[in-house]
Amino acid sequence: NNPKAWNPLTEKQRIEIVKQAETKGPSTQKFFKQNHTQYLQWPPKSPDLSPIEQIWAYIKKKLAGKHFRTKEELFNAIENEWRSIPNEKLHNYYSSFMARCFLCRQYNGENLNGKWHEVKEIHNQYRTQL
Repeated sequence: NNPKAWNPLTEKQRIEIVKQAETKGPSTQKFFKQNHTQYLQWPPKSPDLSPIEQIWAYIKKKLAGKHFRTKEELFNAIENEWRSIPNEKLHNYYSSFMARCFLCRQYNGENLNGKWHEVKEIHNQYRTQL
């Protein structure tokens, strides 16, 4: 069992996993620190740095005001919204990561609520299209 041989993920995916593992036990933290080249300290008040949080916010907004009779209906609605997210939107969430990191650092790790116009201004400086 060579842990370095198990590496089907991209560097960016590994950084996200390491970030998530930060709250896990010492042996998990040790494994990730030993097997990944970068370790990203994640500010505890900034879940909006993660693209997945942006995606969940998008889905919640799309489903706001809708009522579901069963858990299954809710799950199906979430799955349908998930599958219909435009690729351009996903690309935007991913590509705006650096702008969000820059502002998070500028605001000492605080969340970015009320600062999305600043994220957009910075992101527009390097934004790319699919």
